[in-house]
Amino acid sequence: LMDSHLPHRRAVEVELADQLIRLFDYAGEHGLDIGGAFVEKLEYNRTREDHTDAARRGAHGKKF
Repeated sequence: LMDSHLPHRRAVEVELADQLIRLFDYAGEHGLDIGGAFVEKLEYNRTREDHTDAARRGAHGKKF
């Protein structure tokens, strides 16, 4: 479905954007560095065996 407020966007995209806004508002309110943690977590995940393409394609691999 397309969003009623942003008709050029799918509703799921707009709802996820709303969730991000709430998350970043919460982080700002509590002095949390989500941006820094996000970058560090992406780098860490790049080293994880269960995050490789081969592991994700496995029977019990992470799908996303």
